[in-house]
Amino acid sequence: MDVEQRVRKVVARQLKVDEKEVKLESDFVRDLGAESIQSIELVACFEEEFDIEMD
Repeated sequence: MDVEQRVRKVVARQLKVDEKEVKLESDFVRDLGAESIQSIELVACFEEEFDIEMD
């Protein structure tokens, strides 16, 4: 699985949307309905998925 696929999977799972709705040009809030707290949770999920730390 490549990076883009992994990102789509994390976003879809966290925002509870179909993975097909997550596109490169998608806006988390406008297109996918994310709330501010979900943006913070996404960062934590990306850190876990990719074993990284983000500021």
